[in-house]
Order: sequence, then structure tokens, then C-alpha cells
Amino acid sequence: MDNKSYKEYLNDITTFIFDVDGVLTDGSITVTTDGEMLRTMNIKDGFALKTAVDAGTGAGKIRVYDGTRPATGGTATTLLFETTFSDPSFPAASAGVLTASSITADSSANATGTATWGRVVDSDDNFIMDFSAGESGADLILVTADIVAGTEQTITSFVITDGNP
Repeated sequence: MDNKSYKEYLNDITTFIFDVDGVLTDGSITVTTDGEMLRTMNIKDGFALKTAVDAGTGAGKIRVYDGTRPATGGTATTLLFETTFSDPSFPAASAGVLTASSITADSSANATGTATWGRVVDSDDNFIMDFSAGESGADLILVTADIVAGTEQTITSFVITDGNP
């Protein structure tokens, strides 16, 4: 008979895989006056994401892809570009808002294609979360989803807002 406590079993867990929609959110969407749709999540969930992004040996990354988004954490499609978080990725939350520190641009996009989804990984390329990308109605809103190889790509902000009870 195994006499381990549940806390000892928790030490063996190395990865949690989940989709943000309906897990870290309450399912609500806020529409700004510009028509941008925002999802809200508990700031504690944001702290967990910050900790995961900073868990690697250096700065975490935001990767943007074309093609069909795979199952959460699944095999990626064509990488269009990759930006890099600062290290650490986020300062402490303020008034229920967790805003990423500066994000380093990709000076030369890897490929030409239409951005449809993205992935956050830590510096050791461990999966953290997937998200949708596009020009509207997506988790990551881009000025243009049409990416051209060799062009600079910038993500100007990454914000997690407390909104769950």
C-alpha cells in the first residue's frame, strides 16, 4: 500500500493543459467602444500564467502561426513570427490588471501567411497556452493578419484583467 499524501503526488505533476475559454474566464466578453472584444479572468489565474512564462531559464515567447489551430498544446503549424517577453514577463498586478513588461519585436518574420492562432511558451519552449489571433474577434488583435516574411512584427501590449468573482 502506498502511504504518500496527496501533496507528495502533486510534486509529480509537471504540466497542466487547459484552454483559457471557460477555464480561466467566466465566459463574459466586454466590447469596447472601438468594437474590440475582451475576455476577463481572475488575476490569480494571471499570476499563475506569469509564473509559468517566467519558469524557464530566460524570457518566455509569444509565437504566432497560420493554419488551423491544433488541439490545446498540439503540434504547431507554420510559425509566422515570434516575439519575446521581458524577463520577468510581468510586474505585480495593479488594480486587478496584469500588464506585460515590454515585448521584444521579431525583426524578421519567419514566413508569409495569415495569422490565425498563437502560443505562449517559456524560454525552454514548454507549452503554456494557445490563443486565437486575427484582425478582430480574437484573443490577439493584430493590425493586419497578413504577415510577410522578413518584415518586423510587434506586439504592443499583453494584458490580463481581473473580472471573475
